[in-house]
Amino acid sequence: MSAELRLAKFLHTAASTDGQKYIASICAEHPQVGCWLHHFLAKSAAHSVLDYKEGAARVKSTGLLEQAARSTGRLIAAEVKLSRNWQDAKALFKALLTLTACSPAVEIANLMLATVPELYQLLCPQDGQLLVAVVDNKPVYMDMPVFDIIVPVADQLCLNVLRRSLNNSHTPARKLATSFNAALTKALGVILSFSWMFFDDSTLHLLPTRLLGSKILFCPADTFPDAAMLLKGLETRSTITLPSAGITVPAPDNKIGVTQATLWQRDEWLLGLLAHGSAGTSMVIVSPTLHGHLSLWLLLAHASTPAAADPLANLTLSTYLELKANRFATEPAHRG
Repeated sequence: MSAELRLAKFLHTAASTDGQKYIASICAEHPQVGCWLHHFLAKSAAHSVLDYKEGAARVKSTGLLEQAARSTGRLIAAEVKLSRNWQDAKALFKALLTLTACSPAVEIANLMLATVPELYQLLCPQDGQLLVAVVDNKPVYMDMPVFDIIVPVADQLCLNVLRRSLNNSHTPARKLATSFNAALTKALGVILSFSWMFFDDSTLHLLPTRLLGSKILFCPADTFPDAAMLLKGLETRSTITLPSAGITVPAPDNKIGVTQATLWQRDEWLLGLLAHGSAGTSMVIVSPTLHGHLSLWLLLAHASTPAAADPLANLTLSTYLELKANRFATEPAHRG
């Protein structure tokens, strides 16, 4: 099977129709991205770990598939650092973000969640700093933003909320807190692995130094409207162009402690910074056209609540919809 056919077959099962077109456009503009994806698929084919049946990708061995992804990741990191072509790296991560946040194939999305943070760490310096932006094709690094963790003795309120949400009254407090803090740190790592693509010379000043941590437990799940309905609502409205440096507006009424939101766009993606007062800032990544979203709450939801509605993504989308509605009201030319 040719490399082009193998990639087309993979994308057909791993991405929605719009996602396939988006990733194809990325590969056309950045051929190196296609080469990296070909390398990963060739490695997978060599180990016979990916199979396609009835229009769906079937993973025969998760361990071998992750091994192929990690091997490709080491190659990518070495090539990026050698060539210093960070624009190809950003383009690749946009394709990987599409496969993470918008893929109908759960196994592919889980593969991205397991391996993309490792690739991201390979792009970071060895002194512990993080890649946070690219400006003039040069990487910008900084220390890990501060975030709250649960300290069993000092944060009994957080522990009580965690026990209620998990329906767990038996696990010792310290063990419960350790497990949650590990999941929280991993989830923040996923968000940071993708957010660096959206910070550049126009938005570098927006980089948060304090991220929402254990207070995520106090973000109650919304029941209506959910992200899917909000995304569908966006289809009925004309698009608007946000300022390159972002726009900061008061947050709509909400129960999750967000006072203001800053939004900006980069091609298919919308980034939202939600200020939770002194508790920190949330970063939410949404694609209105590809129908996907990624947030800290979503990454922790399976462990902290049975509810499916993501309040951080919903608030980001609601704020964006409100901006669009205001644009309609003030600029008749946008109604056509």
